[in-house]
Amino acid sequence: MKLDLAQMVTLTSYGNVYLTNQSISLDLNHSTTDSCKKISFIELISNGETSEEILLTNTPNEWFEYLRKSGVKHLKIHFPPTGGDRMSASLIGDGDRWIIEAFKEPLSDIWDVRWNFNPFEDKKRIWSVTYGLTSKNYNHPKIDYPPLEYWHKELIVQIKKIKKFAEKQSLVQYVDIFQDALDCIASDEPLSLITHNDIVPPEKYDLKAKQIFAACNNAWIVAMVDWNELQFKGKIQKEYNKLSDDLYLKICRAIMVATNSSH
Repeated sequence: MKLDLAQMVTLTSYGNVYLTNQSISLDLNHSTTDSCKKISFIELISNGETSEEILLTNTPNEWFEYLRKSGVKHLKIHFPPTGGDRMSASLIGDGDRWIIEAFKEPLSDIWDVRWNFNPFEDKKRIWSVTYGLTSKNYNHPKIDYPPLEYWHKELIVQIKKIKKFAEKQSLVQYVDIFQDALDCIASDEPLSLITHNDIVPPEKYDLKAKQIFAACNNAWIVAMVDWNELQFKGKIQKEYNKLSDDLYLKICRAIMVATNSSH
């Protein structure tokens, strides 16, 4: 899973804990924020051909409190219902438009994000991240997706299929990666197997959700440049494209449903 999506999962899951009046903190030392120089939250106001950015808060913790005072009850993340494009999803800040929806019931606010790369001032903290309130009091259409258990099973099936393909093509490196993903989805402590082991508050998620996060972290290779640059001939190329597209879509759907399953 790439960093910008992992951070969005973290903001959503940690924010939901805060909104239930439980003590939780998210600073710039978290695994999804420790490469960020700053994370700010703005409101974007459009006036015809021009737009204005109004700073709301300067930290995730301040944002959680802003949400609470604004009457937000809970948060969810959303992935485009029409499906995604894995070819553009490898780089941070690129790819499909994920959003955070802040439910005030019955209406919602919509938060988008942009990432700016700036490695010159600090070689470690190379990102400036801005979350923008782009729609207020919005009636976001509700889409009912299959439950967590469905995506858990589908991931296992799809990862096994693409692992078998990698074995047939002697792609040893990728066989190992897909096996790692399968090991994660079978593990009793799946988050301990990945870098972002603090991606969600573990006590708020059941085992299947945590297995999904860990498995998707490894299986995300199908949206990375090295995998996307593979070339085959004829029917093999078509099989490779279909398996990759199917797994990418299921990864994104599974991450979304798993993140939202705590509420």
